[in-house]
Amino acid sequence: MVKICKLLILSTLILLSVVILPSCEYNKYYEENCGLNEENNLPEPKGDYIVSFKTNVSNAIAESEEIAYIANSQGRYSESRVIDETQNTPLPIDRYMNVYTYYYRGEFIGTTTFKTETAGVPTPARSPLRVKSGDYEFYLFAINNKNQLPTQTLNEDNAWLTGLSNGYDYLSGSLINQTVNSDVTFDLALTHACAQIIINVIKDGSPVTDITSATIQQPDPSSCALVLGTGLILASTKLDSSPINMIISGSSVNQIIVPYSNSKYPDLAITVTAGGETYNGSASFTNGKIAGGTSYEFTLELNSDFTVTPSDITVKDWTVVDDNGDPIIAT
Repeated sequence: MVKICKLLILSTLILLSVVILPSCEYNKYYEENCGLNEENNLPEPKGDYIVSFKTNVSNAIAESEEIAYIANSQGRYSESRVIDETQNTPLPIDRYMNVYTYYYRGEFIGTTTFKTETAGVPTPARSPLRVKSGDYEFYLFAINNKNQLPTQTLNEDNAWLTGLSNGYDYLSGSLINQTVNSDVTFDLALTHACAQIIINVIKDGSPVTDITSATIQQPDPSSCALVLGTGLILASTKLDSSPINMIISGSSVNQIIVPYSNSKYPDLAITVTAGGETYNGSASFTNGKIAGGTSYEFTLELNSDFTVTPSDITVKDWTVVDDNGDPIIAT
């Protein structure tokens, strides 16, 4: 009876170990290529050499990159990112960043979580990113405006993330075909993947300083995916049934939304309450398109309900500072 009980206990422990431990396929370079990242329970790489990063936030990638992406929807092996580094600023302190490591043109190895204890210098949240000598792809993903661990779901084969939301300044970057044969630190500019909406509110020609609330119709992010190899988000084609609250900053309001594309429904409804009165209107975007990595800015006159046309909207690359050098991202 005692032997039977011991066998049952042993069998149970073996079964639990199979269920609990992450799966790691055998790889020809080394047998034991993943541990467990305690921050998010994802497999993480192991090896001889430590890989570190210095990260800045840069302008948007060029529009031509999006066209190239449509032709190659998987987004792996994209080596032609065009980044304007004239407005680089360090990734803020207390931000989490996931690094997804692949063999070059090969299989997924694991995830390593970093945190910026110093602005622009991510340090491992648990253990360093270690790899064996070889060629690799590194895909980086961070949230610029939240002190929050990324919890998006990684599709390992296509290197894209799902589970995105509006209101988050998602950042991404990639390093393709990187040879590692010693400890190394990579410099990388991360780019904005979402779009920024900035609305300046006036009445009788003067800035409105008593705004109490503002909302904007938001794209439905459920069908979106962030492709790590290009830094682009698959645009949503439909609008959510509920608006999102905008961030009030003096006489302006702002918010971050996922990219949107639907020429049949190019308008986003907007509501602003100021001075005890509520004003309703809409903003129309060219071809119903709101592109990632782009900032859209316009002015609302609250003398009556309003309609904003595409010609009223200033469209530019999303930088992390305004003309005065002040941050303009939502928090």
